[in-house]
Amino acid sequence: MAAKKNGMHSLHVKNHTVGTSNEISFSVLDAKKQESANPKHAKAANPLGKVALFSLPGTKKVKGAPKREEGLPLSNGDFAASAVEHDPMGTTTLGSNAISGGTRQSGFSEGVSGSTAKPSKKAILSGSIKESAPAREMSPEQKSAVMRNTRRVGIVAVACALVAFCAYSAYSVARGYYEDYLTNQSYQQILASSLSDVVEADEVLSEMDRSFENLLSDESIEAMEAVQDKLRNVPGQLDKAQALALHAQTAMSDQKDLKAAEDALDTIALRRTMLAKGTAFIEDTLEVHQKAQDLKEAWNNLLQADTQVRVIVAGLQPLDAATVDKTATQAAEAVTTLQGLEKKFSSLENTYDDLDLSSYKAYLQLRQEALRALISSCEAITAEDIPTATAETARYNEYDARATQLASSFVDDISTLATDAYFARVDAFAAEYGDAASKAAALDTSLREYLRTTSSK
Repeated sequence: MAAKKNGMHSLHVKNHTVGTSNEISFSVLDAKKQESANPKHAKAANPLGKVALFSLPGTKKVKGAPKREEGLPLSNGDFAASAVEHDPMGTTTLGSNAISGGTRQSGFSEGVSGSTAKPSKKAILSGSIKESAPAREMSPEQKSAVMRNTRRVGIVAVACALVAFCAYSAYSVARGYYEDYLTNQSYQQILASSLSDVVEADEVLSEMDRSFENLLSDESIEAMEAVQDKLRNVPGQLDKAQALALHAQTAMSDQKDLKAAEDALDTIALRRTMLAKGTAFIEDTLEVHQKAQDLKEAWNNLLQADTQVRVIVAGLQPLDAATVDKTATQAAEAVTTLQGLEKKFSSLENTYDDLDLSSYKAYLQLRQEALRALISSCEAITAEDIPTATAETARYNEYDARATQLASSFVDDISTLATDAYFARVDAFAAEYGDAASKAAALDTSLREYLRTTSSK
């Protein structure tokens, strides 16, 4: 309790370094540093721009190439120019019905020598020309052989189709697994980026944690005031980390990756709890510190006024006209001072709702009444009214005794009126903050292992 009264109570929530929520910073930063310094997996080269695209050259003929002559060769070695004209609409027409004396009606075209007659296309199409010999029919043995061969071909075709289907299915499954692997690898990197933002938040949270050492000391107060502004940036960092973790979680399929994403979201939530409780605790601590300073200042002013009263009373000796007048004047000034102090203690009660300074205000009122009695006694002495002077002197002594008795109940250090209740709250804060920190440390251990295994692949 003595330590608390002196404002030197020490709260070091994290206690140890190993296994705390801040250790994740080192593993993530080291992993990122090693990955950038010695990458194990080079990025896949971008194929765009690597292959020169080309277009077909069109239908232009090469200069100097031989041209194909259009027409029909004759049997005597001569060449008859083709009468085929090109229809601009894509159809063809014959320029003449017969190349060499043939007629369109006959369906024949007579040769140059006239010795051979050939059936025309029209005659063939009309069925006027029949085959000279019927096709030979197959024997039953040949038909059976054909059927067996057909079945064998069918079986082979089906087998090939099944093999192709199985191969395609295996390829599809393998490709699906590979794509899932690539996807998870990508979102593993997103999750690592999320934890990197947690690292940045941890730098400020660690600074906040260090400010909890040797509470209410000058060093602790300075550290809290320094970190207070930085804490305003932490929610944004945790928001960014949470968004990345959620984005990774929605696209992950591997259970190990999903568990890591869930752990990341949980440890971010725990850090929000630590941030909220730590921020509120710092505000409470700084308020208590200011309250203790105000109480100390008011107490020191009270001590100075009390010393002034004793000096005034001691100056009444020897009892003569000069000392009596001086004592009366100084006593009136002291009453004004004590009235001002009473207002200050009332103001402190209004500023800090949990303060009860009624005993100090009662003491100041007793001192004021004693000084008024002293002033009346001095006035009676000057008027040579001995009975009144004696009565007022007795009244002064009564108020002085009552004030002295009340002062004996005051605490040795008035600042403990603020710090005792504060240190009772510290115990509750330490339990809640420590619980969140220990849970975050457990999740961080799992996340560090996850980062270690995924970065080694």
